[in-house]
Amino acid sequence: MFIFRVIALITIAAALMLLGADALSSLEGGEMTMRSLTEALDLVSPGIAGTVQSFSESGLPEFASPAVSTIMALPGWIPVGLLGLLLAFIFRIRH
Repeated sequence: MFIFRVIALITIAAALMLLGADALSSLEGGEMTMRSLTEALDLVSPGIAGTVQSFSESGLPEFASPAVSTIMALPGWIPVGLLGLLLAFIFRIRH
């Protein structure tokens, strides 16, 4: 259980870093800048977003493809942060 709590903290920290990067880009450019999850993944590993999109179109049921496209279009910190919060809630310490 400890390892899942650590993973939850890492994903929450990653979401905060993505939010901070968007805030700094917005301040630098003078206008609101939000990187989508697709753009954030492409910064980490170029081409991975295309791989995820092609997998969602061919390897998942037909109803799931629009959901994956919608999640990939969200600002990057939202899905990562929600995943981290969900993991933190599921694997919290219970007394």
